[in-house]
Amino acid sequence: MPVEKIDLLAGNHAIEVVNFAVVFRSPLDSSDEARLEEKIEDLRPHFAAIDKPELFQVFVGESAPTNQPRPVMYQLNDFSRDGKPEWSAQFGDNAVAVSCRKYSGWSTVWPGANDRLVALLNCVDAFKPVASIEYSVTDTFSEQLPQDDSDLQLRPSNVFIKGSWVPDIFMDYHDPRWDFQAGKFSSESEEAERLERVDARSVLSGQRVLANLTHSLSYKFRNVPLLKDLMARTAGQHNLQEVFDNFHSLNKDVLGEILSEELTNKMGL
Repeated sequence: MPVEKIDLLAGNHAIEVVNFAVVFRSPLDSSDEARLEEKIEDLRPHFAAIDKPELFQVFVGESAPTNQPRPVMYQLNDFSRDGKPEWSAQFGDNAVAVSCRKYSGWSTVWPGANDRLVALLNCVDAFKPVASIEYSVTDTFSEQLPQDDSDLQLRPSNVFIKGSWVPDIFMDYHDPRWDFQAGKFSSESEEAERLERVDARSVLSGQRVLANLTHSLSYKFRNVPLLKDLMARTAGQHNLQEVFDNFHSLNKDVLGEILSEELTNKMGL
């Protein structure tokens, strides 16, 4: 199954973005916002731009609820030498999330993500209950559209493994456009369960076929811990580093289950 015509997004790998998030059982509120404002100088080494976008609330019904708290939302960015965002973050709604858009290997990306995530989590009420820890990776591929669709390499039957997450119908599918989603729960422990999802699609973009595959993992707590307890955890207690390290390994395992050996070899997996 040839893959030499398939281009990886970054040349030597296909990763477009890696997302790290901690999701809470309740929204961030004005006290969390005040802490962020107090600690904003501690955040500047991690984010060159810290913005508070204007938010509009729309209510459906006869009348808007009274005393509705204003949603908290901050967007934070740090830029690479080409002026494009390398790191971005969201502090608002019911989550703290950090994204890396210049992937350079887990050994360098995770410390940067951890530093930024912890700096933002230090602005959240330590007694806020944590609902889940979230992780996702999006890989992006492309190929010049050939004259004959039968010559296209970026098609399901050539890049996916039969009997994996991919629906069997796609193994005999020749249209360059396709889309599928799949997900499953598994019991991680008595403390939590894991939701795993795969979203993949291919579209035409001018004279190129553009495909992306997003693998998402969610560690959903059954016994909801407080943020202070999660942050205080040490090795062997499902702390942030262990959960994200595990998610990183699981992502590589699932890509190996989904994608052909020729393509994973090209991706360096």
